Amino acid sequence: MTTTKTTRKRTTTTSKATSGKTTTKKKTSKIMPSESSPRLEWFETEDGSRTLRDLELNVTYRSSHGAQTESQHVFVNPVAGRKESLKVFEFGFGLGTNFVELRRAHPGPFTYKAVEHRPLPRVWEDVLGWDATLPLKVGGVQLEVQCKEFAMVELESDFDVVFHDPFGPSANPDAWSVEVFEREFNALSPHGILLTYSSAGHVRRALEDVGFRVLKRPGPGRKREVIAALKSDAARELWAL
Repeated sequence: MTTTKTTRKRTTTTSKATSGKTTTKKKTSKIMPSESSPRLEWFETEDGSRTLRDLELNVTYRSSHGAQTESQHVFVNPVAGRKESLKVFEFGFGLGTNFVELRRAHPGPFTYKAVEHRPLPRVWEDVLGWDATLPLKVGGVQLEVQCKEFAMVELESDFDVVFHDPFGPSANPDAWSVEVFEREFNALSPHGILLTYSSAGHVRRALEDVGFRVLKRPGPGRKREVIAALKSDAARELWAL
């Protein structure tokens, strides 16, 4: 079977004879994951890691100030190693960055279920080495991504962690509604935690309206604040906040 790999960004160097200086031109590769998908381009962020820019929505999948840093600080560091095993739900699987970083950081087994309504199967194959049509099971790690709208997903009620990571409120306002947060609240175990990168006032209020205890945490890089939302006061002792 022949598979198609995503072309990564390349850097080319050209010399200007008039100045004697060498300049570097960075080229970003454009990919079309499916006929209905927008044009995307890879680019390098400030910490040296790469992410994609959605040219149709004019948004990036991770922070341009540091894709890997954002994933680690906002989502992974508060939960990795805090329980022997974890059960995680992610709203907005994107490139799979949070899954990759959790797999590196968490020493024990974990189950990872996610939803992504704009699937990127060729990117997932390239980044994860994974055929997205099948659940991934490697050692104690299990991954399943449902490629559908969040409203169509049936959620269990025993997740330890929710990574709320869709595009931001301006690009995808429906993903930040009281209705969405209520479903995520109900999907968490009593000691569960929701983590997200947005600290906008209306996001905090929506989380509080459904019962979350909302904590503001220092953000990574140039971002001032991010949010950790707890299902109960007792949950604070479990997680690294």
